[in-house]
Amino acid sequence: ARYVRRNATRVAGVACTEWQTTDSEGRDVFICLDEDGVMLRATTRTPGGEAVLALMQELRRGLN
Repeated sequence: ARYVRRNATRVAGVACTEWQTTDSEGRDVFICLDEDGVMLRATTRTPGGEAVLALMQELRRGLN
């Protein structure tokens, strides 16, 4: 798969970089990864707008 770097943004208060790729059916998918490669959000575009495929609501680092 080909990945194209897009925007820097934030998800759940965490900085991430959005990457664009395509799924197995040829649809554009946008994946936001933090600096450690953790996926914070995945979206696709539909005729009705943006569809959220996955969304991180909270990220805890370290051992608690």
